[in-house]
Amino acid sequence: MKPPPLITVSEVQALLESIIAHPESISIPLNEAAGKTLAEPITADRDGPPYNRVMMDGYALRAKDANPLGFELTGKSVAGSTLAKLGDQPGDAVEVMTGAILPAGADAVVPYEWTMREGSRIKMLEGFSLERDQFIHFQGSDYKSGDALTKSGTAIGPVETAIAATCGHATVKVSRPPKIAILSTGDELVPISESPMEHQLRQSNASAIGSTLALAGFRPAHSSHLTDEAKIESERLAACISAHDVIIISGGISKGTRDWIPGALDHFAKRLFHGVAQSPGKPFGVWTDAQRCIFALPGNPVSTIAGATRWVVPFLQARASGNWPDPPQAYLAGNAENHGEMTRFQPVRLVEGNKAEPVKIRNSGDFANLVTTNGILEIPPNSGMIEPSTPLPYFPWTP
Repeated sequence: MKPPPLITVSEVQALLESIIAHPESISIPLNEAAGKTLAEPITADRDGPPYNRVMMDGYALRAKDANPLGFELTGKSVAGSTLAKLGDQPGDAVEVMTGAILPAGADAVVPYEWTMREGSRIKMLEGFSLERDQFIHFQGSDYKSGDALTKSGTAIGPVETAIAATCGHATVKVSRPPKIAILSTGDELVPISESPMEHQLRQSNASAIGSTLALAGFRPAHSSHLTDEAKIESERLAACISAHDVIIISGGISKGTRDWIPGALDHFAKRLFHGVAQSPGKPFGVWTDAQRCIFALPGNPVSTIAGATRWVVPFLQARASGNWPDPPQAYLAGNAENHGEMTRFQPVRLVEGNKAEPVKIRNSGDFANLVTTNGILEIPPNSGMIEPSTPLPYFPWTP
């Protein structure tokens, strides 16, 4: 029986985008929201600034009252004080501090450094041009009450936190983080705390996937290991799938007689695809149902890390924001070529800005050489010789 044809990288992305469902939202305290994704815009509860704000320490006055004799101080206003009022006499002035409410009747501010004070008299220094509206941050000039200041789907960072706090949002609505499980497979693998025998390896893939997700802001809720005994492990696999939103499996998905994962997954979910024209990571597959998505990554370490970076992280980001993220672009530091039918994920190190130097990886198990790299460049199939000036999608290990 002829195996089904491999699907392309473009087809994989289109299929993954088609199953993205916006998650439910939850309200959490603002001080716990960093790194989460906004489920609704943050709106202003009042104008910004909420009053005519003084922008410089100095003196508030009426610009039309400018005269060589100077001004007479009649009061003082600081940030946090209530609205002061400028005197009714021509030449009256109020001493003001940055952030204070502009006194009623004033329409300009003269900074301290352009004045000379003698008692209660203020004179402007020669060379200063007094103009109306000078050094005043007018009410509502930044935004109006009711304006949306952020978009839904925005990751919450320090700026978004400051905006929310300014607008009185002690809690914010965010997309509920997915419950993520990581499963490694293989009888040859032992816990990292154990000393392996000569025919064994330590379990590194689950840790690598967990680190990849954590750097992107996603914390796995569960991580465990499955043996190659399908009859024994099927129930554990089923229980893990039912308890999580996104499940990432490493290994056991190729054509070997002990690769039982694809057949088992077919009992629990719909096979979206299995087998992609990409290198490394050809056996990659995804299964899904109405509630969850299961990523099956090859067990070779380079394939696992590349697959988690290229596919799992963008999917989780799109699930949170509603939009598949556009990857940054990078340029090869030298010529490269790809005459084959497979999209190639080329490990690279950044040598200057967004200029990327290819790093030779001997095989998909050679993760030690990845230490010198920063991520992967996606080189299209049948692209022939690629000039250094050609922009290519770049997927960094650290988003």
